[in-house]
Amino acid sequence: MEGSAQVRKMESLLLEMAEILIRDGNFRSHGSSPEEIYSFSTPLFLEGDLYTKMLQVHRDVKDSLDLLAREMRRKRNLCEELLALRTPLDMEFLLMDHGYKSLLPILRSDLALDSEGRVFLLEVNCGCPGGELDPAIVADAYFRASRQSPTGIFLDPRGESLETILGCYEEFREGRPHFPEKPRIALVTSKAQRWFMLPECRGIADYYRAMGLETSVGELGELDFRDGKLHLRGDPIDLLFRKFSTQSFKLRLLEPENFPEEAHGARSLWRALEGSALCMVNPLASTFFQDKGLLPLLRKEFPRLRDVIPETHILRGDLPQSDPSLYEEILRGGSFVLKRRMSFSGRHVIMAPQEVGRRLPQLIEEEPNRWIAQRRVDPAKGFFGVFSRGELKAGNFPFVVSLFGGSAFVRVGSGTSPHEPINAHMGSATTFLLTQEGDHRVQGRAHDLEPHSQRPLHFSPWNSS
Repeated sequence: MEGSAQVRKMESLLLEMAEILIRDGNFRSHGSSPEEIYSFSTPLFLEGDLYTKMLQVHRDVKDSLDLLAREMRRKRNLCEELLALRTPLDMEFLLMDHGYKSLLPILRSDLALDSEGRVFLLEVNCGCPGGELDPAIVADAYFRASRQSPTGIFLDPRGESLETILGCYEEFREGRPHFPEKPRIALVTSKAQRWFMLPECRGIADYYRAMGLETSVGELGELDFRDGKLHLRGDPIDLLFRKFSTQSFKLRLLEPENFPEEAHGARSLWRALEGSALCMVNPLASTFFQDKGLLPLLRKEFPRLRDVIPETHILRGDLPQSDPSLYEEILRGGSFVLKRRMSFSGRHVIMAPQEVGRRLPQLIEEEPNRWIAQRRVDPAKGFFGVFSRGELKAGNFPFVVSLFGGSAFVRVGSGTSPHEPINAHMGSATTFLLTQEGDHRVQGRAHDLEPHSQRPLHFSPWNSS
């Protein structure tokens, strides 16, 4: 990148942001060197009407999925028919009373805009969604490095999560008045997920402490249940913000011999949950409802979602016989992508057309009902400046927006192959969302800034007047 003063200004901004993020210490995986920060970019700016449209989609998805989850919880036969529950313990997780109404308090909708401004839901993460710290610290680095009043409104996802978990705790406490009004909070992850979750937990905990709440960070192996209370490294906790997967927890209960460092902590947490001695958000069963196999049902049963969820089909073993024309269309590879029903972090996604055609017969034969085919969505592109592994670049790159509610986590496919998902774990850049207008009814730290004179679909500060 050479030439214009505008480009030099962008380079300087990105380099200063990188220095700030290196000093922060949490914008990298646990155990990596300080310089090995994640890729990041300049912000995404959305017009108010587009932001409002995406926010409405998120609300519709959350309300519909929560309604479906509660209905399935009441009707056990629906759970057995629709969910990939593999052990009796899964059903125990599902039926457990966790002390508050919502089964899916914290839900992240992964959305894409196409070039015409239409919004599509790619998938949902409602187990222990990650990504709420990174946009916050990238935004902080941007605001500090730019030394100017940026355009738009930024909402910190940590403010939204805090409001959510405290709301759940208030409901939980209504029937348990012996719990303190101000909870002692712990963010807990597992050894398997510490490499990307521990830094996020530390950054979220810093924010909660700044809000005046006693907050600690730890791992499953550091939990102990005694005297009717769950403790983390000896200190009692009232509210646990779950940052470990349900599968990790289940394995530590069922196969303790394989997890000697964490088995006691997992049993301790299970005792606390069974005895209602702790409020935990999200509940363990929430993970089951991020099953991509539910997308066809949501699309069918909730009219508001029919134009939002791309055409999606479960790859059943009899697909070649029951719907040969659909099978042939998927087999050609150009119209659909393949995704495992229960997957995360961009893993188990097959996008290259040739690979779709090659793997489809194998998956139907060897793993029937465990994968879906989803009609392709080509995400819109925006102009971004990107810092990735010490390299700087600028251009029009595709992006996806993950909404937690009013706040968002944005990923930019600056170095991503068109045949790979846009995902932070796959090397995509992370950034944050700025909007001008729209419904921002969520608590948290908001940066209210002067509206820009122009209203492009997406922009970064150096390519607008």
